Amino acid sequence: MKRLFLILLLSLSSTALAEDVSVELQDGSVLKGKLVSRSPDSITVSTVLGDQIIPVQQLSQKSQAKLKLPSADDPAYLKQKIVGLEKRIQALQAENQQLQRQLVAPASSTAASPAPQVSGSQRTAPSQQQQQQTGYWLTTGSGVRHNSNCRYYMTTKGRPCGPNEGRACKICGG
Repeated sequence: MKRLFLILLLSLSSTALAEDVSVELQDGSVLKGKLVSRSPDSITVSTVLGDQIIPVQQLSQKSQAKLKLPSADDPAYLKQKIVGLEKRIQALQAENQQLQRQLVAPASSTAASPAPQVSGSQRTAPSQQQQQQTGYWLTTGSGVRHNSNCRYYMTTKGRPCGPNEGRACKICGG
C-alpha cells in the first residue's frame, strides 16, 4: 500500500513539474498541455490525447521565442546527440552484418545442391494475383506465416499459404 502511494505521489509530482503551455503552430492551430521536454529539434507536449512530439519547424515564430529552446550549439545537447547517433550507428552495423550473413547463407546452400531440372509443363508458378489473394506468405525455411502487412511478406523464400498454415510470425501475427 505504501509503495502504491509512493508511486502515485511521484507520478503526480512529475506532472506538476511540467510547465503548462499553449503552443501556436504555423498553420494557426493552438495546442494546449504540459511541456514535457524540449530540444533544438522538437518539443514534447502532453495533451489530453497523449504526448505530442512537435518539430520546431512547425512552431510559429512567437512560440519558438516564448519557449526559449536550447541552442543546437549547446555542448551538453551536442554530446547527448552524439551518444544517440553512436548507438544508432552500432545498431545499424549489427543489422547490416546480420543481413550480410543472410545473403551469404542461402547462396552457399544453393551452390552445394544444384536445382533440379524442371520441364516447361511443370513450371506453373502461382501468378501474382493468386499470391496476393491469399494475403499470407509462408517462409519455407522456417515455416513461419506472414500477413500482407509484414515486412517479410513475399520478401523471403517461400510460397503463398492459407491463414492457418505454419507458425504465426511474432512480428505481424501471421
